Amino acid sequence: MSDEQQGATRREFVAATAGAAVVATFGFNRLAHAEDTPKVLTQIVTLTMKAGAEDKAIAALQELTAAVKANEPDVLVYIAHRSQKDPTKIVFFEVYKDAAAAANHGKQPHMAKMFATSKEFLEPGMDIQKLDRVGGYSRES
Repeated sequence: MSDEQQGATRREFVAATAGAAVVATFGFNRLAHAEDTPKVLTQIVTLTMKAGAEDKAIAALQELTAAVKANEPDVLVYIAHRSQKDPTKIVFFEVYKDAAAAANHGKQPHMAKMFATSKEFLEPGMDIQKLDRVGGYSRES
């Protein structure tokens, strides 16, 4: 094949692949930004246990997390952690399929039970931080 033929072939290849790349990028961007795609909601919730009631608080939180797992399939991640820096702090890492799943979570009987009994073992109030995902993944533990 002559240099001229090879140059023409390369130009045709570049033109064809560039066109395909533009079409693929348009399709991907359209899918990635589709308005009907539900947005995953992630948040961190921090609670404070009352002094002397830590065992009761932890037992209630373990019961709560088990109930959420058993009854709320659209709650994708719901993990309670105890802070090593301040052992009175409980930090929840929560991931919901979408805003509707988060709203539904607050309406569950196990949440009503937690709110009704938490005065015994949790200080009033909580800190909720909504998060925007910028990357990463999750695996079932």
